[in-house]
Amino acid sequence: MSWIFPDDDTRVAKLEVLFTSALDRVFLPLGAAYTTDDLGGCALWAPPAQWRVPDAVNEEMAPIMAEAFGPDDLGRLLTFFGLSEEHHPSEDHWYLGVLAADLDRQGRGIGSACMRPVLERADLDHTPAYLESSNEKNVPLYERHGFQVTKVVDLPDSGPPLFLMWRDAR
Repeated sequence: MSWIFPDDDTRVAKLEVLFTSALDRVFLPLGAAYTTDDLGGCALWAPPAQWRVPDAVNEEMAPIMAEAFGPDDLGRLLTFFGLSEEHHPSEDHWYLGVLAADLDRQGRGIGSACMRPVLERADLDHTPAYLESSNEKNVPLYERHGFQVTKVVDLPDSGPPLFLMWRDAR
């Protein structure tokens, strides 16, 4: 996210706007948000065939994002979303849109615990799962859960590589 919001002084506030808007308007209505009891981490999923944000939600969020981010940050965010959508698989799958853990608690199994309920459900339903990661350090975590890198997309303007990862049902 530091490529999208490069200013260290404003990044956290901008991420709060982005994730609060997405949580309220996208992920909670889908009913696939998982967290630890102490809110130390979360996994935000979209069920099969529901990964695309509805146009009405995009239209509602657009003025909020434009006001909060400014043209440069908004442009990078839209570039990220556009590339993600362009490379998104068409086959039905569970989509992990966000996985996060408190920075001081990473590496303690929080991400795994938050992913587990949907991965177990996907396996029972014989449905694959998909995600994109812009942090190469997270790739081994996802690989431990059966995801495999299918493609790496370079974000423009010195952006990080975007690892596209797929997991067949087990």
